[in-house]
Amino acid sequence: MSTGMDFQIARSMVKLGNQLLEQSAQAYLCYWLAFTSLVSDLATQAGVRPHFGLNKNGTLRTKRVGTLKMAEVYPPVERATLEAAFKKFDARLKHRLITHESARFFVERTPTWHGQRITVDTFKQRLNGVLDMRCTLEARYPVWSPVDAEQYTAYLEITKSGKTSGRARPR
Repeated sequence: MSTGMDFQIARSMVKLGNQLLEQSAQAYLCYWLAFTSLVSDLATQAGVRPHFGLNKNGTLRTKRVGTLKMAEVYPPVERATLEAAFKKFDARLKHRLITHESARFFVERTPTWHGQRITVDTFKQRLNGVLDMRCTLEARYPVWSPVDAEQYTAYLEITKSGKTSGRARPR
């Protein structure tokens, strides 16, 4: 995929995350920053950007922040950002992302909430991936972005078996 963009932050964070795999929290932060930076850059390139708040007459809406006056700005919806970025990924890039060690990190990771590891929720589902700290109210009902471990493992097994040349179509 040649976008003409550098992705310097994402590259640097993945490199640092690879060096910090023994320190789970630091590796997580590096990989997460790499992912969000990459997605943000690709979505911006695709036209998914923040926008100004406007009054009905089309003038700029402002808000007070302490004694300062600032323009109201609304970030893009996260789902739109992810979808725009995903559309820019060709099959080869998707394959490389899925098989990269940072993907395994999120598949195998157990989220923590208030210093406690949450291995399963009330529905007896094993947690992995990323816990949404903004929406989790209690450990019994965590809100998280899971990685489907069964699909991940099946994809890796198909790739290992040689049934695909890296051109398989991940969902």
